Amino acid sequence: MSSKTIVSRSIGRYVAQIRKIPGVPFPKAITLSIKNANLRSTADVRALLKQISTKCSNVVYLIVLNKTSASATVLIKRFTAWKELNNKAIHASMSNPQNTKLNKALTLYVGSSQEDFRGRIRKHIGTANTRTYAMHLKEWLAPVSGEVEIKYLLFGATVTPLQLQIIEDSLWDHYAPLLGKRGAH
Repeated sequence: MSSKTIVSRSIGRYVAQIRKIPGVPFPKAITLSIKNANLRSTADVRALLKQISTKCSNVVYLIVLNKTSASATVLIKRFTAWKELNNKAIHASMSNPQNTKLNKALTLYVGSSQEDFRGRIRKHIGTANTRTYAMHLKEWLAPVSGEVEIKYLLFGATVTPLQLQIIEDSLWDHYAPLLGKRGAH
């Protein structure tokens, strides 16, 4: 079978999955928040994480900064400076300075999790494994005024992994997050 035939068939499967997405029931977004100053408080982080079920699967999420006077440019600079100082010890998300003008509502990150969503949020806050690519918010965002808002859609078994990725990519394209990357990990 030729490479062209293989690619053509694969695209056909993707198109079939995309066509099914309008029929997927979209859950109501669940929103959690924590003040930036409390990102370093073990008790406050635990309280936030307890609100996330351990059974969360197939989740698409946005992490947004609210109630702040910080600009997208300032946030990118803070993150980049912190990342440069810690690049050998910690795996940090990539920054997207090209998105500073496109960014909507100071969206820091758009991602998805097929399992252990709570664990993924722990990594983004910075209270878990430093060898996983994440934002490590408590390290560089805690001094900035405002609060972190986590908005998530819990799809459960209603979507395939490919559909979940397409939904994530669509939101990534719309919100133009300051951190993280588009596409499968």
